[in-house]
Amino acid sequence: ITEIQDGFPGFPVLQFVPDTTSPVLLSFSIDLTVGTILFTFSEPVNIASFQSSQVSFQGTPTPNSTNLSDSFVTLTGGYSDSPNGRILYFYLSSTNLKTIKASIFFKSNNTTYLSISNMTITDLALIPNFVSEIPHVNPLQVLTYVRDSVGPTLQSFTLDFDADELILSFNEPVLSFTLNVTLITFSASASFSATNYSLTGGEINYFSNSSGFVELTVFLTRDDIRELKVSQQIATSRYDTFLTLAGGTIKDTSFSPNAHVYFQRVSFFIPDTTPSVVEAFSLDLNIGVLHLTFNDVMDISSFNPNGIHLQNSVFSTLNSSYTMTQSYALNQDGYIMDIILSEFDKDNIFFIPHLASQLNLTFITYDAMLINDIYGTNVLAITNGNGIMASDFIPDTNRPLLLEFDLDINHSLIILYFSEAIDIETLRTDMLIISANNNSSISLQLVESIASTYQNITTILLYLPIELTNLLKLDPILATSIDNTFLSITNQTVKDFGGNLIMPISISNPKQVRNYLPDTVKPELIQFEFDNDQGTLLLTFSETIDTSTL
Repeated sequence: ITEIQDGFPGFPVLQFVPDTTSPVLLSFSIDLTVGTILFTFSEPVNIASFQSSQVSFQGTPTPNSTNLSDSFVTLTGGYSDSPNGRILYFYLSSTNLKTIKASIFFKSNNTTYLSISNMTITDLALIPNFVSEIPHVNPLQVLTYVRDSVGPTLQSFTLDFDADELILSFNEPVLSFTLNVTLITFSASASFSATNYSLTGGEINYFSNSSGFVELTVFLTRDDIRELKVSQQIATSRYDTFLTLAGGTIKDTSFSPNAHVYFQRVSFFIPDTTPSVVEAFSLDLNIGVLHLTFNDVMDISSFNPNGIHLQNSVFSTLNSSYTMTQSYALNQDGYIMDIILSEFDKDNIFFIPHLASQLNLTFITYDAMLINDIYGTNVLAITNGNGIMASDFIPDTNRPLLLEFDLDINHSLIILYFSEAIDIETLRTDMLIISANNNSSISLQLVESIASTYQNITTILLYLPIELTNLLKLDPILATSIDNTFLSITNQTVKDFGGNLIMPISISNPKQVRNYLPDTVKPELIQFEFDNDQGTLLLTFSETIDTSTL
């Protein structure tokens, strides 16, 4: 054959047959470690014509209406720097890569398929041919699947003390159920010697056995929140909030564990500025405790008893509510506060009819001055008309006791001291018996005596009728001193405001008087009558006299 030299005219083509054969995608491989797809075509293709939006991954070869959207990922970005040819290397966008990793599909060869439209790419023909379509009803299975072998990295975290949440953001989807919250440690600075605290638990906002999430919200436990807030040496601002994530704290969707992260500073620190509220309360009148549960960590030392009001309904009047005065708070700073009712407060609660006598008559309201949270913010007041009903109520079932009694003969007065508030309307004076001693049969019922309260409702003044006082004075061995003044009562003598009968004091073991005031008032001659016929003189005195001294 004679060579045609440059510059000489060539031979004209006798017949030109254009390329009309569409390229075919023969196979594809995916590497989730680096985020690339390798496409192999039947002929060279024009890389510049590649339209990634025409490519879809699917997790099953036979999608149906129930899993179509869940198993499909259509590419929305990415790029390729490959030259024109049969091989196309494509770099997935960060968004698409995370979506693929987060899906319950695309975890192996058997769950990774691909479909493309005929607009995906063209060949290099003079008149370009579009690639053959691979429909989603007959997708192409991945040839080589390389799982992600690099563990996730913590990119940032937010500590929100207003919502009591820890928000963790990772560079790729992670499996929420693999999170071990106890491997998360807060520290006050980027130092191993700094004040630190490791979490003890927490709940996750998304909990899935298969799907992955780039961001997880951990709802911190109240114990952990309390320790962090009360410390005041750690996690008070962005400048003393650092986080250490131990290796293996969490795994990505390929079950690759995270690497150890030391002392990462908080990205966003949200302080607690929301006023706290009482979530619930209960009242135990048996032991005298008002139990309050708050939604935040409270400064117990800031408790002011005048800020809490016990009432018998959502809205109450002056005569159906009681403001605490002398009660005090127990517990350390935290979510729980136990108010120990003083005897004064407890007795006054008992004294008000229909107040805290049963669950549906037990409500509280409170002022902003009641207590502050750990940062000094007042509690959010609950005003009259918005009272909170108790979640639990234990009535008083303790029987009252007669603790002491005094006798004042001069004023015909017996003073009774009880262990708690007594319902004076239930007092039966005929059930009180004065006796000489525990073996004596000499006794006197205190009938027709007049009772009234004195200073507080645990003390009752019993005024004896003059006749009864004179009977006491008449007996030379009864109630003349401490040694022969005793009192016994039956269980029917009186009740407390809860309807509990008093504990009896038997006549065989009576209670001795505590203070005895003898008769020091001189008797007075009130009137006299002289009978000339009988030769008698009738003298009437103000009290019983000893006739032997006349």
